[in-house]
Order: sequence, then structure tokens, then C-alpha cells
Amino acid sequence: MKNETKIYEMSPNELNDKYQEVILKHLEAEQAYKLMLPGANKKTQESNWLNFEKDYPPKSDELEKIEFLNLMKAPPKGRNANKKTVDVEEDIKEAAEAKLERELKAFNSAYPAYTPGGHLPITPAKRAYDRYKTHYNACSDLLDAQLIAECEKVVLNSPDGPEYCFHIAHLTNEAWPEAERRIVESPWWSYMYAKMVLKGPFLDGEATIATSGHYAYRYAWFVINGRFIQGEEAISQDPRASFFYAQRVIGGRFVLGEATILRTEKEPGAPPSALSLAAEYRKWCIKIGTPLEHTSNTVKEGVLS
Repeated sequence: MKNETKIYEMSPNELNDKYQEVILKHLEAEQAYKLMLPGANKKTQESNWLNFEKDYPPKSDELEKIEFLNLMKAPPKGRNANKKTVDVEEDIKEAAEAKLERELKAFNSAYPAYTPGGHLPITPAKRAYDRYKTHYNACSDLLDAQLIAECEKVVLNSPDGPEYCFHIAHLTNEAWPEAERRIVESPWWSYMYAKMVLKGPFLDGEATIATSGHYAYRYAWFVINGRFIQGEEAISQDPRASFFYAQRVIGGRFVLGEATILRTEKEPGAPPSALSLAAEYRKWCIKIGTPLEHTSNTVKEGVLS
């Protein structure tokens, strides 16, 4: 986006379109970067890039991308058979390093907004939050009301609003009631808002949190310090959440989740951690004086204990 201030004038629909555009471009850049990584199949390099170009055809005005793809599709240069082996190997190494440098430079020109290493896509909401954060950290005693309002508008109306609404609330370390309507769309950010900002129950977000076994368990343990009945159905579908909910929250058996926990020991290709989970739950039940039957076939779906 050449004119960054434009995002503060966008309607919710325009912000959604821009968000989708940024996400798709990020995924494209991510795929291109993976094809460049050391260890990629060099024998099929040309066909790999031809397939990539087919999936992500460059527009006529995307000159940097066209140049990048032409470079990546070029077949590797052959060896100089007239040189000694040591010289050949050294030449190959130097040529590979020089080519990688050219490739990275071309990649950065084609995808200037992409940063490798798990960095988030630079969506309108992220741009607005970064601007908000920079201003807040520099001028927390005398904030620009118009700047704050512009940033909040973008965040509130963006598809990834729940995440950045939480980040703003966490940055200011205070509840943001106006943003809670967006935060409640996500079990993850509802849980984080309760834990990190409210430091207590987030009643409006509980219905959403209750849809995720992982976050329902964490909400029970870290936030309300007790059973979260509304979330137990979802917890019971997650073997790890069920195990920890029994140990750390109930302090006893979690009958509703037992079938899920013990089913893991019969799942084909289950990782050792899953098998260990079932065994550890059996040990836990023995420790608290209510041992299970030896076989998981005898465990049926439980009821709320």
C-alpha cells in the first residue's frame, strides 16, 4: 500500500478485501521462500517454479516478480570440466553463494512486505496497531486523540480485529469494552483478554471460550481457578485438556473425558506422548483411590462428575 493513511479511510468491506489480499500475498511469498530454502529438490527446480508461476501468475506490472521468477526458473550452470576437482568444487560453492545472494535480493524486491521467520502478515489491523503502539510508547502522557481513533477504527473493523483488539487492551493494561464485541469472536483472544487484561472472568466471552477444549481448560485453571461447567463438553473431546483438567482443576476423575483420554492408546500411529497420557491417567486414578478398569474398552462416555 503506497499511501498507508488510506487504510484509515476504508469501509469494513474494503478492509476485508485488503486483508484477504495481504493474506494471499503472504502465503504466496511463504511458498516461494520455502522453494528457495537449502535442501529443496534442485533436480526439479525448474518444474517447481513453473508450477509456482502457474499457481501465482504475475501481473503485467509486477516487474520485480517477473524478474524473480525468471531467475528462479533458470537451469543451474554446468561444471567446467577443464578444471581440477578442487577448483571445480570451489567454483561451484562460490557460484551457489553468488546465485543465492541474487535470488534473495530478487525475492525481497518481489515480496517487500514479507519477512521470514514466522512474522505476521502486515494486514491493515497490524499496521494500525503498530502505529498505535509506537505513538502510545512515545507519548503515553499526551496522546493524539485523532490518531488513536483512526487506529482503533481500523482494528475494530478488520477481519483480524479480535487479535489486535486484545493487543491494544494489553498494551494499555485496561479493559476496552467497545472492543469486547470483537474479542468474543475468538476463544483464544477471549481467554487471553480474561487472563492478561481483566485478570479475572470474562463473562461475555465464556460461550466462545467454551467451544475450545484447550482454552476452556486453561480458562478454568488460570482464570477462574475452578470448574468451568460450560466448557466441559469441549474439554472432554481433547485428551490432553481432559487429563490436565482432571488433575489441576477437579483434583479427581473427569469422567466425561475418560473415554477420549483412553482412546488414544488404541489410535493407529499415536505418538508416544498420547500413549503416555493414557497410562498417566490410569496412575492418577489409582493415586486418588478410584482406579479404572485395565482396558479402555470398559470405559464409556461419562457424565459430569
